Amino acid sequence: MKKIPIKNINLENAYHAALNNSKTNFGIDDLNILIGDYVGNHKKLKSMSGIEFKTHKAVLETGRLS
Repeated sequence: MKKIPIKNINLENAYHAALNNSKTNFGIDDLNILIGDYVGNHKKLKSMSGIEFKTHKAVLETGRLS
């Protein structure tokens, strides 16, 4: 299993950087999703992208992501 480091960041600094520099580690949308309670419209996204969504339970049962 790959270990992914967890890093604490100063949210105010991250937003300031995202607003003023397009080459930051986090964009505004990334930060909003990470800290918010974003709920997407999956039906609309499915029709626009052609992606077939699966529940997290279905993905775990198959043991693969595709």
